[in-house]
Amino acid sequence: MTYMKRSGLFRIIPICLSALVILISFSGCDIAKNENKTGALIAILLMRAAIGTSELVFDYNGTGNYEIYKMTTSGTNVRQLTNNSAYDNWWPRISPDRTKILFYRAPKGSNADYTKAELCVIFADGSGYTVLRPLGKDGWTWQGHAEWSPRGDEMVMAAGISGVLQIVITNRWGNVKQQVTNTPANTMNIDPSWSPDGNTIVFNHSDTIFYDGLEICTIPASTAMGTTSDMTPLTTNAIPDYDPYYSPDGLTIAWLQHVNTTSNPPLGRWEIMKMNANGTAQTAVTSDEGINSKPAWSLGGTLIYFHKFVISDSRWEIYRISPAGTGMARIDTFASGMCEYPMN
Repeated sequence: MTYMKRSGLFRIIPICLSALVILISFSGCDIAKNENKTGALIAILLMRAAIGTSELVFDYNGTGNYEIYKMTTSGTNVRQLTNNSAYDNWWPRISPDRTKILFYRAPKGSNADYTKAELCVIFADGSGYTVLRPLGKDGWTWQGHAEWSPRGDEMVMAAGISGVLQIVITNRWGNVKQQVTNTPANTMNIDPSWSPDGNTIVFNHSDTIFYDGLEICTIPASTAMGTTSDMTPLTTNAIPDYDPYYSPDGLTIAWLQHVNTTSNPPLGRWEIMKMNANGTAQTAVTSDEGINSKPAWSLGGTLIYFHKFVISDSRWEIYRISPAGTGMARIDTFASGMCEYPMN
């Protein structure tokens, strides 16, 4: 954790932070509706704590519901950031300036049900818990996979609109700016994320409503109401593909593939994959015939973090591996509970 310490100003920061928390508590989504916040509020935001570059955020169920946590990339200095036992809180995503964390919540025990999900944000120190997109806003019946744009001024996510999952861009407060895809009924567009330059969105598309038809595609981020003709397919393997992410240099995409549906019943076999940004040279990063999930690049691109279901422990645990597929190691040190969705 890092702080901006300045002579004279540092002694008034606790008072300013307390005032900001009170302001958010009373204003909530009113703050999220207004981007014209200047002066003292901006100054306070700039002085807030940030997630360190050697830290991970993740969610963990250790007491009966999922909460957002952080720890070092070696698994030490664990700290709980949310404390809202009425909800499961999951899918933490660090803002580019590392001062905020997006995540979803749904009623406790919902098991990450995206039909019940609300998009939320907190500051890096866990304060300012705010709902950005409440349940049913804009008529959405499903929402998930929100990702910050590289500049932090927008978010891309998947949304249930008229019974079809589409890719949508919102501003930083969760208000819709642009519907990127507009494919017909009985199709699916999910798992979007950005290229490092912000010009491209990589996501999964299926011409059916079934997950087994998902393939990875890209589309220009400037596209509005795009159809399949606006998409560039990167995979055509007839194997379900999920969660594509560009490496920090934009040259490589890591993703998750449901390689086999019959092994490790009932979950099957899931492996982390990688390919060049144009879809060539598709190779496996993990090949342990296990249940690996949700790749997330380290800031320098030298590691991929993910969570793995360890059958012998009967729980999800956090791991790291090199993009070359070497050096797989467990990071978390929890003796019980479930850890998911790490992000550096």
